[in-house]
Amino acid sequence: MPQLTPPSTHRLNLPKKWLLYCYALLAFQAHAVTIQYQVTDLTDISAGADLWQYTYAVSNHNFSMDTGFSLFFDPTLYTNLQNSAPAAHANWDILLIQPDTFTPDNGIYDALALVDNPSLLTLFSIDFVWLGTAIPTSQPFEIYDTNFNLISGGMTTSSTSSIPAPFTGLLLLSGLLPMCADRKRKAPSNH
Repeated sequence: MPQLTPPSTHRLNLPKKWLLYCYALLAFQAHAVTIQYQVTDLTDISAGADLWQYTYAVSNHNFSMDTGFSLFFDPTLYTNLQNSAPAAHANWDILLIQPDTFTPDNGIYDALALVDNPSLLTLFSIDFVWLGTAIPTSQPFEIYDTNFNLISGGMTTSSTSSIPAPFTGLLLLSGLLPMCADRKRKAPSNH
């Protein structure tokens, strides 16, 4: 017959298990692919066209030949996508697809690796006309394999933020849980 754990012991182990779970999740996130961006307000060339530039740094992924990543641009917020540095990426094939408000379809910045382990030291950049009212923020991205199957995805993060917002809460929670467990352990019994 299986042994039952007394309830008081089980409650003390729960914060430890939660803490381990939080740290495991943080460790996984630390090794997940990241695409960080820096956004720059450029001098507008024509009246009514608010020109901006994203510069991207891709990290924590080893691309094989014929794999790559795609960044997506909402057609209600972006128009006139332009590759800022077409000659800078000898190991990458860059493809731009304009956002389409009629369909509606996202605009796409796609980078396909032409060799195994292409350099990620060169930054990727794109100029665009911003249709929004606030400062441009993050975009969704996908990492795909040689058959163009999705293997990973997420949202780009600002290069000025060091920890994504959801994980800040996990860090705080992981620190509070052991303190709560200690208080319960040290609380005087009313027996």
